[in-house]
Amino acid sequence: MPVDDARAIVHLEHLKQFRTWDSTAAHPLHGKVALNRILIVGHSRGGEAVGHASFFNRLAAIGAVILDGSAGLGPYRFGLSAAAAIAPTDRQFIPATGPTVVPDSYFIIHGSKDSDVFTFEGYHTYERAHAVDLANPTVSDGKFKAMLWVHKANHNQFNSVWAPETPPGVAMPRPSQEQIARVHLGALALAVLLDRRKYFAVLRDHALATAWDPAGTELVSQYQDPKRIFVQHNQEGLAPPVVSLPVQGTVAADGVAAARQLSALVGGAPTTTITLRLAWNSAGTRLLLQVDPATLPAELYKAIALRVGQSNEAANTVNRDQDFTLEVSSGSRTAAFRASSLHRLLFPDPPPFGAAKIVMQTLRLPVARLVECGVDPSDLRSIALVFDRRQTGVVYTGDLQFTN
Repeated sequence: MPVDDARAIVHLEHLKQFRTWDSTAAHPLHGKVALNRILIVGHSRGGEAVGHASFFNRLAAIGAVILDGSAGLGPYRFGLSAAAAIAPTDRQFIPATGPTVVPDSYFIIHGSKDSDVFTFEGYHTYERAHAVDLANPTVSDGKFKAMLWVHKANHNQFNSVWAPETPPGVAMPRPSQEQIARVHLGALALAVLLDRRKYFAVLRDHALATAWDPAGTELVSQYQDPKRIFVQHNQEGLAPPVVSLPVQGTVAADGVAAARQLSALVGGAPTTTITLRLAWNSAGTRLLLQVDPATLPAELYKAIALRVGQSNEAANTVNRDQDFTLEVSSGSRTAAFRASSLHRLLFPDPPPFGAAKIVMQTLRLPVARLVECGVDPSDLRSIALVFDRRQTGVVYTGDLQFTN
């Protein structure tokens, strides 16, 4: 068996050992292991391995390798609450069915100064996990995914053992990087293992952990909840942008160049996820999505979520946050919110090697704030991105959804 899928088997065999101890009457762990509340974590190639382990966990065999217990390996079928990958590789191993799609809830953390896996290729794993099913776009598999991109973090300092791979002064201090990992992986563990669900708030919005993170930390985060309906997911193809079914509506670009692309937002293998590139050269341009309120039950959800991030193209000012206005209308009532009031849209941090990464931030606007402004979510008519805060710019958007 190649080494990268073997790492995944080692994860699962360790869990099997805990299951044995749990069922052994004389063992100190007898009856004490919660085999349906398991979080597996891996770093680097071990980070890729947790994704494979999540996939293998449900299988009776991987090709010729038997996992049903008859040949020593397996059976598994553990209750994995989530898989967490720290600065992972991607596609070091590819199953016969294609690149691994993680079936369990998934969390990834990576640093902008990573000088080992500097491609941020684990983002491809993230995009494949819990992606929209074009045949059944309203169907959810009941899993979440979350991502944390850490400016100035390198590869090795997410643990306390490996020597830094970057020269002095390039990355943040090791204690700071370890603290960030401790805070955000800790929030994940508290949420999924101990049912302390308030810690999901940290996954949804990293700013809620500001008091625990080192001062001055710059982060970008994404979160997709299992309960969501896409207004625009962009996966229909490379034709001009549309409102995504079953929501019905139209899209109009006024002064903004809107093009769907298979853009290489990060390095590694070519992407299979389409993003929408929006470019403008004068203030006041807009992308307008008009929707039929009968097809969008926005009142059933807690927030509007938009994934958006700026590039390092010339239209964006170096080291300046990008900004625009989000307008939401129902009938005659319109509410406007600066994107920067929801989160910063950071300029890409220069990487140690290769091209800068375009990492989108999930902006979450609570539906309750719309109601406070007089907008009726049960009669929502339009959502607009108005580029009135910067004279020029380029941003990439992944999807717009109503979500919890």
